[in-house]
Amino acid sequence: MKAKITNQTTAATSQMGFGYYDSFGREIGMMTCVWEVDVVEVDGVAITYHTGFSEPGHYFAAETQATRNGKAYGASQRDQYFKTCEERDVYLARRWADSFKAAKKKGAA
Repeated sequence: MKAKITNQTTAATSQMGFGYYDSFGREIGMMTCVWEVDVVEVDGVAITYHTGFSEPGHYFAAETQATRNGKAYGASQRDQYFKTCEERDVYLARRWADSFKAAKKKGAA
């Protein structure tokens, strides 16, 4: 489905350090942005559109980004969209756990 995002809320951002440090002494952490969007279907000849949505409706969005000393570091993950807030929370909990595990393996306390 070709989709257009409408009524996007302002993203809420949070950042947390994991208490582990890389070889340069920077604290390894993760930043999370969450927001909500409404999605409507656009016609087949639309020039600008989003893909990846199966149906129009309200979606809960999230993006994560690795940090060093609270600043963005490396590549961010692409935006993820979920039909429920609970699905988004499960995704974020998994990302935080995976990132913490990687920080613990990579860094020193």
